[in-house]
Amino acid sequence: MASVRFTVPLVPPSVNHYKMPRVGGGYYLTPEATAFQDAVALLSGGQSLVARRYAVNLAIYLGRGQRGDIDNFLKCVLDGLKDYVIGSDAAVKRLLVDLDRDAHNPRTEIEVATQWRPYSELLQLADLGWRCPSCGYFIDHTGTSSTATMTP
Repeated sequence: MASVRFTVPLVPPSVNHYKMPRVGGGYYLTPEATAFQDAVALLSGGQSLVARRYAVNLAIYLGRGQRGDIDNFLKCVLDGLKDYVIGSDAAVKRLLVDLDRDAHNPRTEIEVATQWRPYSELLQLADLGWRCPSCGYFIDHTGTSSTATMTP
């Protein structure tokens, strides 16, 4: 499995601060969005992945006084990856996002992988007590139901 992992020492701007309307029509990227995407380009180290499907794992750590809804951060991150790490954000077929706080070290940890297993296969492997190579979670099947518990 090919993967790229890096950390951006910024929190991505929310969709409300991503693009702004231009006088006369159209939109432009805000300075915050440009700074985040430039950081993605720099910190990804020129690593790019070519695949038809991608799995993206994100851990966003808000600093002191920062706030935002988990879903509002995704657009800027995925667009930044599209320009520098992956071929198309439409090819992202799995997205795992954690939102937490670190008052002294706000950041965005990014991992992109080219191989992953559909959830139905994970359930079948759960009977074996299997660790997912994509996200590192341990899958432990509980009982006879078709559910699985995931623990780090």
